[in-house]
Amino acid sequence: MEVDYLIRNKWTPCIEFELEHGFVYCEHGNIPGYYDGRYWSSVEGSERVQE
Repeated sequence: MEVDYLIRNKWTPCIEFELEHGFVYCEHGNIPGYYDGRYWSSVEGSERVQE
């Protein structure tokens, strides 16, 4: 589950709601583990949350 993954990596899980994009979407899906739409990235060397 995604929340378990976040906790194992010592990240803080959160739920955010956005009126413009009411669904999960992917803009750059060519990198494994990369999620757009205000989700996280597990790309090696990147520790910031994508906004």
